[in-house]
Amino acid sequence: MFPIRDRRGRTIAFGGRTLANEQPKYLNSPESPLFHKGHTLYGLPQAREAIRRRGRAIVVEGYLDVIALAEAGIEEVVAPLGTALTADQLRVLRRLCESVLACFDGDDAGRRAAARSFATFVEAGLWGRGVFLPSGEDPDTFVRRTGREALETLLAAAEPLVDAFLADLAGPRRDAVGRSVEAAKEVSRILKRVRSPLEFEVLVHLAAERLRVREELLRGEGLSGASQVSAAPATADRAPGPEERLVEIMAMDEPIVRRVVAEGVIAELDHPTWRKAAQALAAAAGHEERAEVVRALPRETQDRIARRLMADASEMNHEAEAVGCIAQIQARSTERELKRLQEAMRSAEARGDEATADEARRRFWALKTQSTEKARGHRSPS
Repeated sequence: MFPIRDRRGRTIAFGGRTLANEQPKYLNSPESPLFHKGHTLYGLPQAREAIRRRGRAIVVEGYLDVIALAEAGIEEVVAPLGTALTADQLRVLRRLCESVLACFDGDDAGRRAAARSFATFVEAGLWGRGVFLPSGEDPDTFVRRTGREALETLLAAAEPLVDAFLADLAGPRRDAVGRSVEAAKEVSRILKRVRSPLEFEVLVHLAAERLRVREELLRGEGLSGASQVSAAPATADRAPGPEERLVEIMAMDEPIVRRVVAEGVIAELDHPTWRKAAQALAAAAGHEERAEVVRALPRETQDRIARRLMADASEMNHEAEAVGCIAQIQARSTERELKRLQEAMRSAEARGDEATADEARRRFWALKTQSTEKARGHRSPS
């Protein structure tokens, strides 16, 4: 009997394995309000710290595989519960690390299973890598027979699942027109699940190259999904955002312009109207042209400036609001850079480029630490 525990280490079910040849070989507790097989991973409470420390998670098939690897000193290992790995289980792992390796049999059936798993990884926001064991072996028997070092060698040679996916799509008759069309349709279906524009471009390029089709054929189906995702954050209500408010404050209070210029935040403004207005106000500071720049602002902005000047001309309020706007804009830029570095890590891992992945990881944590320290500084009393 194997106790199945939730993320907090509480036993929520049991898994049983026969000692003889009865069927089924494994039997789990039935699902309940506490136990959902598709959301739970065997061994996760014990593996959590090792996963964070090693920066990777290894997914095997069964309970005994988990135990054998842990006994061999490879502790960052988990297993699904008698069913195929789900996107929900992968999302749990993604919160702990960016690199997920799944073990498969090295025969044709194992490679087809790896190919099928790629769609699930993409749905969870991961690309993943496949570890292919010698035919007839599983992680339990392999590590007991050959030892940890031999398994670590296989783990180091893990292949991007995207390679298995595209190789399976291409098949032995990759030049057949019908085969290429069907393969392109399948890639387009996967592209609709890709949420990262960078990963979208990488997959389009790889698929076009491997399947020998034009990239335009793949983009036509896939871009609609990707463009909707990337366009969604731009939707907002008419309340002025931090960029527009910052321009208003710069127009009302000229000394604020020096603070904005010193922070170097103007280049981080997204909207071309407010970026150009901020640049013009900075260039006109201390000159007569400043009034012309203010008159060139959108009529709605001019009206709001006039109302604010009549309601409150406090310089202190302007300073505090400007600091808040600058902090929001800089935090947004930092978040985007962190996401870009995460995408760079995943793409490099998918290509097997460990040097690039390590550099992206180093820059990610340096920026994350800098951002955290800056946020603490803003919260600290002056």
